[in-house]
Amino acid sequence: MNGLNLFLPSVFSQSQETTLESLASIEKTKELIEQNYTKNFEKEVMENPEKFLKSLEKIVEKTKIHISLEEVKSFIEKELQFASVFQQALLPPPSSLKTKTKDLLASIVLQMDNMVQAFGIKDLFDPPKHEWSASQKVHTISMLRATISEILTVPYKIGFAMFSAFFILLSLIWDKLEPIPSFLPKCQNLSDDEVKGNKEYFGRVEVIQTIGNILKIGKHPILVGPSRVGKTHTVKAFAKAVGEGKIPELKGKKVFYVNSSILVEKQPSWASVHPLKALSERMGRHRDNIILVLDEIHMVAKGEEKLADVLKTMLDEGGELPHVVGITTDKEYAEYVEKNRAFSLRFQPILLKGSTESETKLILSQFALKHPSRPIMEEGTIDLILRLSSGQNEEDLPQPQAGLNLLKRCINHIQTFTMTDRQNKILCLEREILSLLSVDLVGNQRTSSLLIERKEEELKALKKEESLTLERLENFEKLKSFYQMLRRERFESVLESSKYQTKGDKGCKKAFWAYVLQHFIEPVFLEKIKGEAKELGLEPLITRDLVQKLAGKNF
Repeated sequence: MNGLNLFLPSVFSQSQETTLESLASIEKTKELIEQNYTKNFEKEVMENPEKFLKSLEKIVEKTKIHISLEEVKSFIEKELQFASVFQQALLPPPSSLKTKTKDLLASIVLQMDNMVQAFGIKDLFDPPKHEWSASQKVHTISMLRATISEILTVPYKIGFAMFSAFFILLSLIWDKLEPIPSFLPKCQNLSDDEVKGNKEYFGRVEVIQTIGNILKIGKHPILVGPSRVGKTHTVKAFAKAVGEGKIPELKGKKVFYVNSSILVEKQPSWASVHPLKALSERMGRHRDNIILVLDEIHMVAKGEEKLADVLKTMLDEGGELPHVVGITTDKEYAEYVEKNRAFSLRFQPILLKGSTESETKLILSQFALKHPSRPIMEEGTIDLILRLSSGQNEEDLPQPQAGLNLLKRCINHIQTFTMTDRQNKILCLEREILSLLSVDLVGNQRTSSLLIERKEEELKALKKEESLTLERLENFEKLKSFYQMLRRERFESVLESSKYQTKGDKGCKKAFWAYVLQHFIEPVFLEKIKGEAKELGLEPLITRDLVQKLAGKNF
């Protein structure tokens, strides 16, 4: 960005020595934030955190902080890099009216397709393949019409006639309207799950691009690597990349996942169509727009049925499965796939090894950034996680899985509330009272009534204390959420300041607000989080000590 343009407004452009007379000393600002926090936080942040954030912004505007313009300019130029990463990771891409309209129409057509499939009338919409199927289609429609006409009154008959006309017209043009299937038998729709959901899967960019390049030239890639190296996660990241249009040549295609063990299962006697054939039939005319992921593909290369012989003809050029991605381990690839020469020639292997140090750091950082709990991490924890999770022998898990496992332990640890002594006392008292009541009931007596009353009073007092603690825990979680909101506001302000850099005052104001957020406001609330956590007996953030403590534990 052009930092000079950002600081062009006449109020600030007299000299580089200029200070911000519209903003107070650091101590005064912190004092005002502390006062406002005490007075308004519990009410405003619990009910309307956005409103409270705006009130903080107004406080800053009314105070004065002496900061040199050069310092703010340097801060924005550096922070813009982080804001850009944040934008890509967390902020949804802007959607135009054209995109929204297109998505709406696609949704309507998809719902129509779901209805056609649900009511089992798909055959009525497909063009007849034989003379006998055409006759059967006419016969089916006539029977439906006759049956429904008998049970409907005259007004409904008119409505049904119009509805029938609509369906007849729809059947004539359905071949052109029918969307890419949203489901395939026995399959998981990765495109819908990974693009529409908030899940984030790690995957190396080079591997994802290689998968795309092999598919673009009409070949079938197969991911080969040791167990838990991240093969399935990489394919899911590939599906997300396809859905987001990051591989232009594959844009618009849908990715489906199926475990090959399902395909080799012995079929029940009533099953008329093999799962593999059912997949092909459901793809229909859209097979060129479907990428099928076959996990544990070595399963089709072994066993008595020799499904590989059937599958290999479907993988040939012009076959029923034009785009297939296989997944298997290196050992099973060598033992089953490679030995079947004709089958293995249909695939181009991609060897997947453990991620490099820089790749693992990126994966761990992205995982923490996109985790729903937004964990707060002490400086240096990612490096420590990487060092402690890197194995020294062949039995250890490869990266990034080893690092992710340790990071997940840390996140789970700071999210887990262990049962307090008070909660244990409450449970014990409840059991004691129930026991006393039961003894008196059986003996038809009231000898324990005074003791029961005393224990009930004690229980009531403990429950009141516990209720207050639970309320504090709830407020603590909201405080953590508010801290994450502050960070989001800072990054968005940095991005806005660059957007308005040529318009002067607006960009300047956003730049100063971002600076104040990071240096004066966020530290105040981070200290609040640490203080509250200490009083509640919790660990508010992932520290190096916590990583060290959990590194040797097996969960």
